[in-house]
Amino acid sequence: TTIEQALNVAQDGDTISLYPGDHGNAFVDGPRQLTINGVGRGEAKINSLNVSNGANVSVENLHFIESVRAIDVANAVLEMDRVKITGGGDGSGFAIRIREGGSVQASNVQVDHIQSTDGAIQIEDGTINLEDSSIFACTAAEGAALRMLAGQATLSNVVMTDNHAIDRGGATMVEGGQITMNRVWMQNNEAREGGAAFFSETADAFIEDIIFTDNQASSGGHVYFDGNVTMVRSVMSGGRAQLGAAAFVNGGTINIQNALWWDQEPAEQGGALFQANGHTQISYATFSQNRAEIGAAVAIAD
Repeated sequence: TTIEQALNVAQDGDTISLYPGDHGNAFVDGPRQLTINGVGRGEAKINSLNVSNGANVSVENLHFIESVRAIDVANAVLEMDRVKITGGGDGSGFAIRIREGGSVQASNVQVDHIQSTDGAIQIEDGTINLEDSSIFACTAAEGAALRMLAGQATLSNVVMTDNHAIDRGGATMVEGGQITMNRVWMQNNEAREGGAAFFSETADAFIEDIIFTDNQASSGGHVYFDGNVTMVRSVMSGGRAQLGAAAFVNGGTINIQNALWWDQEPAEQGGALFQANGHTQISYATFSQNRAEIGAAVAIAD
């Protein structure tokens, strides 16, 4: 029995167990509650999963391998645990796409080597709660690990490393919506603006207990601020940029509390922070061992 055949006859509340091997594509459409589990020794692999139109699906212990568009959730609910999404993407694909009010609850997820235009995880309109997970070695035009247009996102205990974006947000690009980040580590990501993260003018973010190391960009080695962002207990080191080796502020209202930004690579202006526009409030912060031709700690545009 193929997974397609099993899904065609599955009733509300059923569990489909997949043994090690390749199982193709899965489509769950309509208001059913189903569980899809990988069982036995070895890996149960599928290429893609589409969940839509009121479906409520739980998946566990699966490996999505070399899929161009791995998981698509539209007007539906998906819960994931112990899932890997590896490779795939022809430059226009994704690991997870959430749209039309879809909702994803994910833990213990690994996403790697996704090639896309709009990020490995794409939030067009919906919600995601991602915890105890990692996203690494992904490439995109913007937000190689995660790109958010609208909705809500919560990230807890998430590692984003070695991601590369051509333009903005080496790991994370938040264009709109609300994002909460707690205990997140961003390392060795790269972009033109915001080596690790970019928050646009319509973004609303609350960030706490975050670590940035060895990210690089032309502006904002670790992060580029252009929205409304509160950042509490942040550590930044090893950032590299011409303007703002740690951070670049271009607009919005930025509230930085309990920060340790130290030992960035030498910058032209703003060894730690460069402010072009906007309003920045900083309290209980230490900027140490940062270097620049102008403003070893902070530079403000004329």
